[in-house]
Amino acid sequence: MSTIRIRMKHLSAGPTGAMLPGKEYEVAPGHAQQLIQGRHAELVNGDDIAKLETATLRTPETAATRSAQSAPPANPAAGSDTPQRRPPQRGSTPGPAAPKAQ
Repeated sequence: MSTIRIRMKHLSAGPTGAMLPGKEYEVAPGHAQQLIQGRHAELVNGDDIAKLETATLRTPETAATRSAQSAPPANPAAGSDTPQRRPPQRGSTPGPAAPKAQ
């Protein structure tokens, strides 16, 4: 597997570790391309440009979405599709009934 040497401009951290600004790292071509396009890193060697140009980025998985035609109509009077609930107020729970005055 080929790797590309990059120099980080900004901190990048994730589950696999952290890449510190100013440090150089060897990463996969696709990862390097993402970091460089996002302006988080720069190439160290100019000869790696050919590797970078041939790198293919994976298409991220997307969640299923409804089209505007199949979505239920919005109720503008309601203000929101989800009902709003208020938190209970202090002292709002009913207690024992007070004795009636005679």
